[in-house]
Amino acid sequence: MKLAIVGSRDFQNEVQFNDWMREALAEWSAETTPPILVVSGGARGADSLGEKWANARGIETLIFKPDWKTHGKRAGILRNYDIISAATHVIAFPSRHGRGTQHSIRVAREQQKPVLVYWID
Repeated sequence: MKLAIVGSRDFQNEVQFNDWMREALAEWSAETTPPILVVSGGARGADSLGEKWANARGIETLIFKPDWKTHGKRAGILRNYDIISAATHVIAFPSRHGRGTQHSIRVAREQQKPVLVYWID
């Protein structure tokens, strides 16, 4: 499994994050192999928790940072497409007042990728 971990920059609860990761991977355990790659956007919050989680388990990471200089305001959206395209499965930790993660969820569903969503608020 190539796992995209996306979510709110406000999500800092590592204990809750780890609980939800266990739950998500247990749900997918019958249909796929454990993660061999974690893909994220390199932001604080959920992305950083995902990178830390992967590093603690010796799982390779692939980080897509937005190129604001080249793409301007579209950089975040383009980065979301890169993250989702590189993944086979997606775990999202959105906030109800943020739109970036919700965009990633829509992209994943458009690409017919399995998505599990854990609202942080």
